Amino acid sequence: MIVSAGLHERKAPLLCATRPLIFITVDPLARRPRELFDRLMAIDVEFEKAQSQGIPQLVTPFDYLSCEQIGEAHSILKALYSDLFLGLADIEGRNNLVLTGPRGCGKSTVFKSLSLRHRHSIGEALPERVRYVAIYYRCDDLYFAFPRYSRPGRQEALDLPNHFITSSLLADVLAGVEMWSKLHFSDEFADGEPRVSRNVWLALGLTPPEQPGVNSFKAIVSRLQKERQRAASKQRFVKDVKQEFGHYFGAEVLVNVCRVLSESFPFLRDRPFYFFIDDYSSPKITKDLQENLNRIFMQRTSCCFFKLSTESPVSFSKSDIDNKLYVEGREFTLVNLGLVYLHAGTDEKLEFIEDVFGRRLSAPPNYPVTELNAAS
Repeated sequence: MIVSAGLHERKAPLLCATRPLIFITVDPLARRPRELFDRLMAIDVEFEKAQSQGIPQLVTPFDYLSCEQIGEAHSILKALYSDLFLGLADIEGRNNLVLTGPRGCGKSTVFKSLSLRHRHSIGEALPERVRYVAIYYRCDDLYFAFPRYSRPGRQEALDLPNHFITSSLLADVLAGVEMWSKLHFSDEFADGEPRVSRNVWLALGLTPPEQPGVNSFKAIVSRLQKERQRAASKQRFVKDVKQEFGHYFGAEVLVNVCRVLSESFPFLRDRPFYFFIDDYSSPKITKDLQENLNRIFMQRTSCCFFKLSTESPVSFSKSDIDNKLYVEGREFTLVNLGLVYLHAGTDEKLEFIEDVFGRRLSAPPNYPVTELNAAS
């Protein structure tokens, strides 16, 4: 074939079926495996930096009166959270906890502010300051998957909520541990991740997919996200007598995986897992659903502590589906923030109130009032 090219003519190369095609890689990085691997590992860090750009600010001191409206704006949550929060010592104690109090008293704010993800985002997750690995979970997610839940008539469908909540929490646990340890214990994590991942697969009772990189936290998190969806989807068919149900996580799986992590990584052995379960309140999270999940949340172990927030003592069910009655002071500690605020000393209350108002008044840029006294 002759191709015209101005004053010159040249023959186009012929493609021979028996001759292999050789493609030259345009990006030099793709020809250097080590540099390419390092580049891929840096994607998560760059993503977090991008997420921190364009952080919203308060326009008035009365913006974001609800913690849920703050979303992932961790800098705003940091600016508004007071570490003089009354009842903080009980919340951080090594006991299972039921935290109650009137709406707007700060339950969500303190739970989210103590989470590892938040502390990492604001640069306060240094190992010497992290006494526990805290996971924050808001029950809106649970409600959307199991709205108006009632106890199913089929025994094999009982573990669907367990499967969903276990998958959700463990996905956050593994992602959080990987994020934090890569920053502070990178060598120990890199050396141990393949071995620990194999043990986690065994504790989950799941068969790993046959693909490269399966013994990694990212691969397990990806599978757990799919398991979440599987449980939520299956819940829609619990009344279908023709529907078959397979194996789902029991109440022991969450604690077993956390124990594997604690025993495998030296930097986790003295740092238990705290699960802050926010808005665990009926009627939204029904009594039947609570009694099902209490098999998980009322376990007493040395590696996991469960902290549940609820709107009032009567919106929390103190039993489970096995008719086990949980006794306050034995299985859990009940902290009523309303009573804490009433019984706290005057100086303690004033310091807390002044700190809260001071933070809100100073948060908006160029706001004319910066102190509570100036506003009076």
